[in-house]
Amino acid sequence: EEVEFALPLLISLSTGEHSDLESRSVKDMANLSLGHYHLKRDELDEAKAYFNQIGYIGPHSNEALYYLAWIELKQKETKTAFAFWVDLSKRNPADFYVGKSYLIRPYTLEQLNSSHLALSGYLRASELYDNLINDVDNTIEVINSEGWITKLHPGSLKTISMYERISPQPGWVDTQRNEAN
Repeated sequence: EEVEFALPLLISLSTGEHSDLESRSVKDMANLSLGHYHLKRDELDEAKAYFNQIGYIGPHSNEALYYLAWIELKQKETKTAFAFWVDLSKRNPADFYVGKSYLIRPYTLEQLNSSHLALSGYLRASELYDNLINDVDNTIEVINSEGWITKLHPGSLKTISMYERISPQPGWVDTQRNEAN
């Protein structure tokens, strides 16, 4: 019931021009929510349409790209799903969805009857996870060391949002069309 009540609001937030950073973030989050809503109802084309509206670069882009790939896989478009996961795997490996893509890529290769490539993909995923674990261990070691907080300078605590770093971005499909031309 609560979801049904929120749908008109989410739909209104997911459309229109959003030139400022905050409203673009709200628009992407609304599209992400609507994509999840339709995905849970197994309405794949509707979910895909909403995930495609999310900016190609931004705080919600990795999640959208991940679910676009899953939809393609469910729709038996295995090569397209693999292309999405390859693109996703080129992003920051510390991101949850990027890390997951390292395991899903080899699975997709198995679906494409490329078991020998899938095996090397699983080995690369294992190496990635080992490196991420080492990075976390090193970070913990630094934090536990004496005086690490005094080594921070005021400028290091300032953050810039992802939306402040990027200009308005097209959706995934538009980006791929532009690259193909």
